[in-house]
Amino acid sequence: MFFYEGQRCPVCGQYFGEQDDIITCPDCGAPHHRDCWRKEGHCHFVELHGTDRSWDQVPDEQPQITKRCERCGYDNPEFSEFCAKCGYEFESQDWGNPPPAPARPPVGQYTPPHTGTHTPFGQPPLQDPYGGIPRTETIDGVPVDTIAQLIGPNSAYYLPRFHRMANGGPKASWNWSAFLFSYNWLLYRKNFLTGGISFALLTLVS
Repeated sequence: MFFYEGQRCPVCGQYFGEQDDIITCPDCGAPHHRDCWRKEGHCHFVELHGTDRSWDQVPDEQPQITKRCERCGYDNPEFSEFCAKCGYEFESQDWGNPPPAPARPPVGQYTPPHTGTHTPFGQPPLQDPYGGIPRTETIDGVPVDTIAQLIGPNSAYYLPRFHRMANGGPKASWNWSAFLFSYNWLLYRKNFLTGGISFALLTLVS
């Protein structure tokens, strides 16, 4: 914990940072930037030395979480291990064992709210392989769990489309890859018989 966090240099008025070169007055303990000390040649509060108006550490302008000493009641910085006033040792926290992170639903167990169109792009595919379709629904009488297992990794993309088809949506869709590349697309989709026939026919026609 940075000891002078929230404190200002009395000469330049800037907040101290962890990387600043800081020097403290040997008489009153007031912190200064080393360059500011050299500029003035002495402590900024030299006129107050030996009086009851000597420098004292002022609280930060922003409210900070503090740790109050049980022995003397002094407010220490939040992560202090000892009281800065009486030296009382605070109970240490086991930083090697942080509290467990909030549990997340296991993959395949997440049921998102009903989204109307069930668009797959609004759902994270790793957490929702059903593309927004509730697991309790069926498509043409088949549970979505079964269909998702048959489709495989792309179930989040295809399940919403099958759901729309089964609920009055269009039964066909346009595919530019199939239109432009025909037999190449069929072979890519492992429709080897249909792709081979298409290739043979196109070769004969050309």
